[in-house]
Amino acid sequence: FLDTVTDENGDTGVDLISPRYYHVTACMDDHGTEKIFFVGGIDDAGGLATGVEVFDPVAGTITELTSDPLPTSFDGIPGSGIVAGNKLYMISMARMTPPFQDGRTWVFDPMGTEGSRWTELSTVLDQPRFFGAPAVMGDKIYYMGGIEQISQQEIIIYNTVSVLDTSAATPEWSDTEVSAMPEGMFFNAAVAIPNGNNTEFDGMIFVAGGFNEFNENAAFWYDSNTDTWTETWPLQNQRMLIGNLYLAPTARGPAIWTLGGHFQRIYSDSEIRYLGDDPTDYWVGVRTYPETVMPGCTLRLGFDI
Repeated sequence: FLDTVTDENGDTGVDLISPRYYHVTACMDDHGTEKIFFVGGIDDAGGLATGVEVFDPVAGTITELTSDPLPTSFDGIPGSGIVAGNKLYMISMARMTPPFQDGRTWVFDPMGTEGSRWTELSTVLDQPRFFGAPAVMGDKIYYMGGIEQISQQEIIIYNTVSVLDTSAATPEWSDTEVSAMPEGMFFNAAVAIPNGNNTEFDGMIFVAGGFNEFNENAAFWYDSNTDTWTETWPLQNQRMLIGNLYLAPTARGPAIWTLGGHFQRIYSDSEIRYLGDDPTDYWVGVRTYPETVMPGCTLRLGFDI
């Protein structure tokens, strides 16, 4: 863990029951306690990890949620996932054999009835794809970019932005509500800057990381008030599999954090872009992990990452 305010960091001392990668992590309230959920992915034997594991940071324990594993209809690895309204939305799915992608969305409610915490939405992505970047602004999920796999050697990289209004009685994905990104991207990550952070970026979404359609490092701001995209300074190092970007407090005010990842080599550092009273137009490399690791996934819990 890393406390972005005090700079305290260390090992929780707890390991996953079933080691995995390409999974989704989600921090949600589970009946009064914030817990971290590990969902799906590929296990250490190369098969699909179908279990859901739950880390309780207060008790310092991890358990398998045997009552609510992944639904049987989910027969691949998560295309992406994000929390909205204290529910995990698993957006699309990637398979290792044809058909390679599935545009459905599965929802996990930690407050739901035991054995019935999973539901499947009736809507599907207009363009089924995976490894795009999700972000939440208000009640809406924005799913940006991603790829469609045609064969083992051929992919299509998308600049599509799909939007899901989770507050609707029957949520429906739409590809026409928001302008497309300037370039296609995949293995990218995103973070929304909600109103109330007192920065010039309030109400905007930042997208970076992964690859653009030219195999280059790129980054963009999306302004939800004007429906416009603006290219900005990319990460210092091109990174994929960074999991997520985070808005977290620092002594200099709110900042965007990115941790680890890899591109030709494994990165053991972090990069920060400050947004508060002392903003920067570029990324600052700030720390090296105690170990050289590539995060399988990261998330924010309170002030800790």
